[in-house]
Amino acid sequence: MLAALTVLLPGAANALEVNDNGMPTYSQPIAVPPGVAGLAPQLGLMFSSGGNGAPGAGWAIQGLSAISRCPGTKALDGKLVPVTFGVDDRLCLDGQRLIRVDPSTGLALSTQGGDATGLASGFREYRTEKDSFARIRAYGQATSGDAASGPGYFRVWTKAGQIFDYGATPGGVGGSALVLAQGSSTAMVWAVGRLSDVSGNFIDYKYEQGAPVWGSSNSINLPGNGRTWKIREIQYGLNKVVFGYAPRPSTALPRDASESYHHGVKNVDVDLLKTITTYVNAPSTTMGDVSGAIAVKTLKLDQQTNPKNGRSRLQKITECAGDASSTRCLPATEFTYTDGYDAARGEVSAFNLKRERLASVNGQYGVLVGDFNVDGKSDLLRWSQTTTENKLWLSQGDGSFQPGTLTIGGTARPLQTPDGCTTSLVADVNGDGIPDIVRIDHTTNAAGAACARASGGEFLINDGNGNFTPRALTLPSGAAIPFARRKAKTTTQTYCGQSAALGPKLAEGTWYDGGLLALGGGDPFCQENPRVGQGWTPGATYYLIDMDGDGRLDIVTTTLAEALPEDPQAGATPPEERVQCTGCTRVFLQRTDGSFIEKTDASIVNQAVYSPPGGMGSSDNVRDVDADGLADLTFVGVPGWLSTWRSLGNGNFVMTPNDQGCSRPLDFNGDGRPDCLYPGNTGTTNMLAAGMGDGTYRYASGFSIPDGLSTNYAEVVSQNFNFLVLDLNGDGKDDVLRWHDSPGNNRIYLSNGDGTFTSSTSLGDMAGLQLQHSDGTYELVPGDFRGNGVIELLRISKNAPDLTAANTDNKLLGVSDARPAELLVAVKGGNGLSTSVIYGAMTASDGRYVSDRGNAAKQAVWPIIDVALPGWVAITLSSQTTVSGRPSVVEHAYAGMKAEVAGRGGLGFREVRRSTQGADGGWITTVTESLLANPYLGAPAVSETRTGAWNATGLVLSRSVNTYCHMDTTQAQRDAAAASGAHCVLDPTTKISRPFQLRSAQVSNDLNGAPLPTIEIRNGYNDRFDLVRIDTTTTGTMTRGLAQTFIKTVVNDYDYQAANTACSSDTSCKWQLSRLSRSTITNTVPNSLASLPTDAGPAPNASATSGARPGNLPVPPAVMSVILNLLLED
Repeated sequence: MLAALTVLLPGAANALEVNDNGMPTYSQPIAVPPGVAGLAPQLGLMFSSGGNGAPGAGWAIQGLSAISRCPGTKALDGKLVPVTFGVDDRLCLDGQRLIRVDPSTGLALSTQGGDATGLASGFREYRTEKDSFARIRAYGQATSGDAASGPGYFRVWTKAGQIFDYGATPGGVGGSALVLAQGSSTAMVWAVGRLSDVSGNFIDYKYEQGAPVWGSSNSINLPGNGRTWKIREIQYGLNKVVFGYAPRPSTALPRDASESYHHGVKNVDVDLLKTITTYVNAPSTTMGDVSGAIAVKTLKLDQQTNPKNGRSRLQKITECAGDASSTRCLPATEFTYTDGYDAARGEVSAFNLKRERLASVNGQYGVLVGDFNVDGKSDLLRWSQTTTENKLWLSQGDGSFQPGTLTIGGTARPLQTPDGCTTSLVADVNGDGIPDIVRIDHTTNAAGAACARASGGEFLINDGNGNFTPRALTLPSGAAIPFARRKAKTTTQTYCGQSAALGPKLAEGTWYDGGLLALGGGDPFCQENPRVGQGWTPGATYYLIDMDGDGRLDIVTTTLAEALPEDPQAGATPPEERVQCTGCTRVFLQRTDGSFIEKTDASIVNQAVYSPPGGMGSSDNVRDVDADGLADLTFVGVPGWLSTWRSLGNGNFVMTPNDQGCSRPLDFNGDGRPDCLYPGNTGTTNMLAAGMGDGTYRYASGFSIPDGLSTNYAEVVSQNFNFLVLDLNGDGKDDVLRWHDSPGNNRIYLSNGDGTFTSSTSLGDMAGLQLQHSDGTYELVPGDFRGNGVIELLRISKNAPDLTAANTDNKLLGVSDARPAELLVAVKGGNGLSTSVIYGAMTASDGRYVSDRGNAAKQAVWPIIDVALPGWVAITLSSQTTVSGRPSVVEHAYAGMKAEVAGRGGLGFREVRRSTQGADGGWITTVTESLLANPYLGAPAVSETRTGAWNATGLVLSRSVNTYCHMDTTQAQRDAAAASGAHCVLDPTTKISRPFQLRSAQVSNDLNGAPLPTIEIRNGYNDRFDLVRIDTTTTGTMTRGLAQTFIKTVVNDYDYQAANTACSSDTSCKWQLSRLSRSTITNTVPNSLASLPTDAGPAPNASATSGARPGNLPVPPAVMSVILNLLLED
């Protein structure tokens, strides 16, 4: 929790390593002058392959701490809870969730809520979810008199005896550490302002806040100002650490600066860290005043711009004596990264389905795309009206495809029909991480014509091996869930005169108050000022949506009753009231057994949430608009009154007021919240709106796509140009690919991140290629067909088998180097020695990553799932050494990546292997298996060292098996866990966990395979989490089979007094939980003297007392290899 401030950085300074997530990390400690009583900041620069930090892409400043608002999880809160800048927001300390507790007992409150409420008086107490045994209290109000603004500050007492203050503490200390949301009086972040010890020594952290204008804006309701804050100075004793910044480059495209929105609050990042200077004898505590101080050392940071994505990346770190102007510098440490790829796509030569019929213009054939065998690569399921022609093509990872087994159970019938009466889509319907198929039968097709089959649906459950088992979509009663689909049509009525009630309705549909005149007759009022009333015909649709965040698809069906036109002047029903209905919407939640139960009290049952039936399941209307992990409904309602309904995570929704939703979402600024593109038929009619992260949108000026994108974006099949929204250059921001019936007019527009777009100068093989055509003969299908983490494009020619001309075949379009940008590939130290990293795709067939799927002993159990991601991991770490000419090489391999669908997200790899090569070329491999379940996430379960490389089965030299438990268990439960080796199970309702290692069993073998003594360690803790007992049992066999057991017992006594945790006031407390007072060590050894042999034994020369000494005995090669490896490592 507070490791960044209380624990020293790794002792191996300037070390490039590969962490257990398969990513390289590099730490650059920042040396600072010593503090009083050893109290000094522990700072560093850390590369961890994530984010776009102040030092550069992938880098961050180590040693800072903050409390911030964070979302709630299904595991802790029963549902996903978004951040809304309200009083019920959850809070996190450096990523660790804070749990409200009873101050008198320290136990979690049974009902959590109001975590972020400001206090007029008193305090509120918390603990971290994984208990760090720190007392955490909130005080005051961020804005005086406004409890909704959040607490004013926090105070944290650690078990180590340190006190941290966060936010605006009394007396002005750390005032700049309270960060308010831009344009609001609500607290957003409480940064650490002061760290003190029990002797009164302290460190002050001072920040600079601003609201610069950058990014998307308009002059009406979207100001360009965004909140920014950064560490400027750290003061302790008479010492200072000063951070110097400069603006991010403004000329590069895309932009290096960035913006993000959440619930209407805008944050921007516009500065780069350039220098870090330490001073001593600084007489002034004013931030920025170093007059009279002595500059000791400066770290200079030099960044370069990535030519592909415009990001600044740290190229050099130079350490100099004195201040930033000094030229007395050591040789720099230099860094090299991957550039990534651009938007151009080239034809993949290995693609072998060029003349295969993948789809047809008449609708008899088509494709579904999904990773059907769960290997991280997109496959193709070609369906046909003749079901015996269905084919499953499995990607081989190089662009080629091979036939796979395909069995669809139940009655043989098409997955899709040309008339749209039967439609199918690919989705993981049951939350097991395997893509399934949803097949729906409609009573009418999209045009409204009757279909032959009754309405109904089924899930085709995929086992990952090409076998799909039907599961009917039914209620517990056995009744089928109805799937109605009908497109409503707008109707209009023209009215004249003062009111419809004053005159008769004419045959032409016109009202007149002065006599029966034909429409357009002699009434000038009717000719010049007609009134048009609108209505609509009946409609119906449905949505497939995970409403409760459990990973399983739920269903919403809605019907739209007919509405007759009404005279706008005669009290016509307001559109917002026309949305209301009685039972027109039904909500069905999927249960763990795959059946559904209707939520009859859902908040939308009496609200029409209609949208014109489009794609299967109306996926365009299902979006996570507020980045809370829950799918929402957008662009739904009644004609003329469309809204966004945000999911509350329990089957209920809340409407976003004054919003029309969005039909063409994209994320132009990379903040993870959908923005909206309103396409027009010319460049001047295109419009862009920034998503506020709450379901609302505000127009952004300066939108710069000069070409028309859509002649009628509601009817995309009737136009000769349109567009796809894709992140083509992998920078996290969505781009626009415009296709045209005249392929010379194909265009790529890359998002700059600020609401503007730049036309790409290179399209690769897409230039002049018929990507898509309005007559349906060509179609673009995106996917990751080679499993390299890049969006690739499958250009389908629907007449491919019948044509021979060039460029009339199917084509797969990809990139040549798919490695993402800003992967750290080399570090060159000031001594001239380099360390390099080689990366491999997790989907490669070289065995560097192996999924647990299909491994009965290791595969995940819901809500944990096995995942196959098309990511990249470090596989080889090679370091130059001064010992010999050959580098030191460490090879890596991984297994069992998993995720939890209950809100904890990615869990990491279950197993990591590291193989080190010795001087003689031999290999030693360490294998670490980690636990991936709460509360033991990341704890090593098994650690093993063996001979041989990572992919060999060598001799096990040592193996440790650990057993874990937690404090909410009885002694009998702990004894049972230690005996069985099974980890203690945590009650899922437990809010605060206190895990510990209960037992460790270690076995070892000699190089000849002979077993060495085994060691078992058993730990015991008291209720205050003090280690009170350690039992170490060593068992081995001596000469002639004599078994011996040695036991070492350590018993610790602690001095605990209630006064050591008492408070003299709400803000002044002691927190000395325990102090070790005595440690007693007892050794129990066997009396084996009587069992020892008295003869010398049968070995040659065993009894000889004189004679010639035997010749030199050769050392076995394996023994020599281990000795050399140990010497070199040492």
